[in-house]
Amino acid sequence: MKLVIAILALLPVAAFAQETVTESDDTFVVERDNVEIAPATGIQITELEIDNRLGDITIIGRDQPGISLAVVKRAPDEETLERLKVNLVPDPSGVVRISSALLVGEEMKAMAAGSVRIDIQVHVPRSVAARARAWHGKLGVTGMENGADVTAHDGDIVVTNVKGTVVSRSMRGRQQLSEVNGSVTADDTFGDLALDGITGESLAARVHRGTVTATRIRSQSVTITTTFGDIHFRGELAAGGRYELRSFRGNVDARSTSPFEVEASSRDGRVEPLLALDAMTREGRRVTGRAGSWRSAGKPPVLVLSSTAGSVTFGLTSE
Repeated sequence: MKLVIAILALLPVAAFAQETVTESDDTFVVERDNVEIAPATGIQITELEIDNRLGDITIIGRDQPGISLAVVKRAPDEETLERLKVNLVPDPSGVVRISSALLVGEEMKAMAAGSVRIDIQVHVPRSVAARARAWHGKLGVTGMENGADVTAHDGDIVVTNVKGTVVSRSMRGRQQLSEVNGSVTADDTFGDLALDGITGESLAARVHRGTVTATRIRSQSVTITTTFGDIHFRGELAAGGRYELRSFRGNVDARSTSPFEVEASSRDGRVEPLLALDAMTREGRRVTGRAGSWRSAGKPPVLVLSSTAGSVTFGLTSE
């Protein structure tokens, strides 16, 4: 058994079934492990923590109470394959922890980058709170109903069809968050960020070098900032909401399906309204005014747009 199941007191896992298949090609020896784990009577899996330093992570929500784990390991030879381990540690509190490791070999010889790999896919109950960290691989989460906290050090992140609070971080890689109903916080150091169909109390996104594209946004408040990268925003603004889009060296382009008040400025670029504004004032490269007629209850939303070195454009859209 290459997959290690840690047995603890009051083990919340009553039974599991495992199937292992080993195969080879011209480059790698490949092993595939499939494990089904059922919780003991009276135990509910509430949290999932995954730390994978050697490959991809995929978390998929489902309606069944147990866990289905699929692991694919790749190594240049059988001896190295034996050193690749995946640990699954269930806790009586309902927390399940999964981690990967390459055990030290007898000769301590150097391993070429990419010569070993572990990809982990896990199906868990939708109600589980998911936390995952991928060091050298992609990270995906879909179908969860209690949020997700995900970090990728060198790889892309994809989060789709998730309810609850979502926190995503990437040092180097693209991020795509779509159909999220909840508060969202997304940070990216190097890579583009795509946000689509976000609905919830708040959306906060920050990118150092990369473009932020936000479409079909219906969050009640939004803050998006970039250092070197453009911001493209399309959304429906809520009464009393505040929407701040700021860039240092990128262009800012915002379109809304609903009327708004606007404060737009650029130090070195141009500010260009794409429609006639009511009560418009222009002072140098700063424009304020009202776009459209606000007839809904409550105060109109405020759109705050700024760029230090780029241009700022805004208007209404039917999209």
